[in-house]
Amino acid sequence: MQPKFTNTTTMSEQTTKEMMAVTWGKNAGFLRILLFAVAGFAVVYAGMQLYTMGAAGLGYAGGMLLLGAAAGFVGGWGYLLKSKSSYKQQKALWGADTLEKQVDFYEDKITQHSKLGELTFAYTDITAMLQGKTIVVLMVGQAALLLQVNGFKKADYQEFLAFIKTKINKN
Repeated sequence: MQPKFTNTTTMSEQTTKEMMAVTWGKNAGFLRILLFAVAGFAVVYAGMQLYTMGAAGLGYAGGMLLLGAAAGFVGGWGYLLKSKSSYKQQKALWGADTLEKQVDFYEDKITQHSKLGELTFAYTDITAMLQGKTIVVLMVGQAALLLQVNGFKKADYQEFLAFIKTKINKN
């Protein structure tokens, strides 16, 4: 049986970082909301301190602004804190700086081939599809199947999107 779509992807530090960025919003939703709330509270509280205490509250207000800035940074770009360690783990698993893999999409299953072995997924295993600038991530439970947009060989990316959306929507 011939696959309907074939994707060749090179996993690297850049693809790992982009995957972390794409999945950060999905996997850290509540945490991000909490961090943005802390940031907003800290900024408003700092403003109130400056208004009520004037120059006497400058040090405390500055500290609150730093707390707000840190919470806002982690809420928006927290994945950067985790991407380096995630890449180091991946690199140790791969045994190299990069990993070449081929993913074949058949009518009834998905098969991934790499030097680490072969994995097969059913379309019903896909819980979400997330799109980045140069990648698409198919969430399979807590795992992620990363595909480079420019890695499709049998058809183009737009045809693949139409196909995979029909498969996911059947779930």
